[in-house]
Amino acid sequence: MQTAGLEPVRVEELSAGGLACFLDFCRKHRDRLDDSFLSEDDLSAFGPGPSDPTYVAWKGSRVIGAASLMIGGAFPSSGRARLRIFYSEDDDLLIYKRLLSLVSDAAEGLASLYCFIPDDMAELIAAVERLGFVLERVAYSMARKAGDVPRYVLPAGFSVRPFVAGSDENAWCEIRNSAFASLKGNSEPMTPEALSRMYEDDGAEGRMLMLLDGNRPVGVIRGAFEDRKGRRVLDIGPLAVLLEYQGKGLGRALLRALLSFAGDGFFDAALSVDSSNEPALRLYSKEGFTKDKGFACYALGLRTPG
Repeated sequence: MQTAGLEPVRVEELSAGGLACFLDFCRKHRDRLDDSFLSEDDLSAFGPGPSDPTYVAWKGSRVIGAASLMIGGAFPSSGRARLRIFYSEDDDLLIYKRLLSLVSDAAEGLASLYCFIPDDMAELIAAVERLGFVLERVAYSMARKAGDVPRYVLPAGFSVRPFVAGSDENAWCEIRNSAFASLKGNSEPMTPEALSRMYEDDGAEGRMLMLLDGNRPVGVIRGAFEDRKGRRVLDIGPLAVLLEYQGKGLGRALLRALLSFAGDGFFDAALSVDSSNEPALRLYSKEGFTKDKGFACYALGLRTPG
């Protein structure tokens, strides 16, 4: 592939021999991009395959662009796949078109693919819009610096306990799915099977809590420690409380319980929230989280439903 009379660019599927160059490319650019799945832990565990089709653009021996798709994950039957990375150092639409063509072929049978782009990356946003992507929503990443956590207080009869694998999956999913049903970005219900995989993936770094009214589970929260730029950060989400229990301060109590349970707040914490979810934005702001970045979610339809 020749671009504007410059050095030829070749675009191809990632091979084992190019893996190190691809990972270095991700590390080089993750601070500017959506790094949700580009942490060192993520990259250390990454390997291209049917669930992670990946394509790279080469200029000589150097990777200058990449598109990596995540098929399945927590919502395997949603008909959507998320791009782990979709970026080219050369602002050349031909490179993006070729990368997109290859990942679209790999996503055959899916309804759409999507990506999150920092809202200050005007050139990348312009490129995906020219490729036919449509803006779906905007989300904020929020961060909390390490510090003391206010004591959480629960009404009489309520309690918080750790999630019990093999027992709590159905209740967890029912609470999460009910609370998220009307929120933007909720593509489909979470299944107990997908939750079990997430629990196993989190391993020793995971923290999951259940909120109970008597013996009835009514709220859930999850966090998992990640290495971000050499710092140990607790990535939080989801936080969900059944609709009839909302507005009673229980979400705040769950958040504080997680921060306390994970280590009394002596670590940084991060989460993501939709810009239209004003109650959640108010809660997190009052609990010491500040807006870090805005991310625009762009989606591309691959086929007509039905």
